[in-house]
Amino acid sequence: MKDLIGAKLDQMANLKDRKVLKEIMEEAFFNIIDYQEQVNDALEDRVFNIMEDKEKYYDIYATLVKREKVDLLDDFLFPILEEDKEEEVYDKEELIEKIKAGEEVVVTKVFLELEYEKIQSLIEEGEPLSGTIISDSEEYNISIKLKYNRDYLKAEEELYKTFLRSGIRWRTINNPYIRKIFDIVIVDSGEELDDITDFEEINFDLGSLEDKKHVGYVPVWNIKRVEQKSDGFPVPAEDKINYDHVVSLKDLGVENGYLVTSDNFNIIAIKKKEEDLIITCDDSNSTSWELLKIVQDNKPKNQTFEFELMSNSKQGLLMNRLTHQKFKPVRTFGDLNRIINSFKEIDNLVL
Repeated sequence: MKDLIGAKLDQMANLKDRKVLKEIMEEAFFNIIDYQEQVNDALEDRVFNIMEDKEKYYDIYATLVKREKVDLLDDFLFPILEEDKEEEVYDKEELIEKIKAGEEVVVTKVFLELEYEKIQSLIEEGEPLSGTIISDSEEYNISIKLKYNRDYLKAEEELYKTFLRSGIRWRTINNPYIRKIFDIVIVDSGEELDDITDFEEINFDLGSLEDKKHVGYVPVWNIKRVEQKSDGFPVPAEDKINYDHVVSLKDLGVENGYLVTSDNFNIIAIKKKEEDLIITCDDSNSTSWELLKIVQDNKPKNQTFEFELMSNSKQGLLMNRLTHQKFKPVRTFGDLNRIINSFKEIDNLVL
């Protein structure tokens, strides 16, 4: 507004009139403009504070890291499956016995850096592949196949159910990596293995997929399982039927999101306040709670990853907060376009 008034004053030909009008504007009208701008800023801050961006506590990050580079002391990224924290170990004698008995044996997991269409083709059709078991004196041919691994997808599905049980709105995870993982499975031995009781290694050849395979990688995300006791004794809830359990978040970190995984309680509601998590359920006894901590306060800075760190975080826009307060159905192309562009990582998305 000040710039507009200044431009109009500059257009006045009469310098005396311009000087008088400029003095009037600066002494009176400009103060009104400053006051109005301060009021507008205060109103905007108030609206944003009322509409707290609760979604920011539940941004989920994911990537792939080499197994030997998994830092068990890392405060941000953790293996999706507990079993991935340890090196892959199998009983060689038991493995040979299973192969002799004609049983399928999972050797390891492999990430295939392929597009969606090729992944679907491998799931539906697959292709016969070959490998070798190498002992100290001889090589034995084996037949292998790629079997789609759904363990990580099941973990994601369980997380979805936990979101619903905790009363938190679900936001689809941006994790393409776990959708491209296969098990290497031995399905048959090309020759008799009666003479073999031990071996040095197992090799396999994926043919045309050889340059797309990544072996020994672990999917990680910013979700950690923790346990925390309630503070003091539960107090009656507003409905006078259930009880509020207060869990302090001071030690765990107030900037993080929290989900309750305990299935032994009939949880009515979960409310996150500044430094506490209030769990309303029908249990009147003080208890220890198993939580999923979605870490937000230790995001890596200036850290590079071999595979891009993906996230489902959204832009901090007023419209996003408005739609979060009240569910808005998708009815038009414009609605769909708004949802897609509300996410930060849209460079690789095409609508």
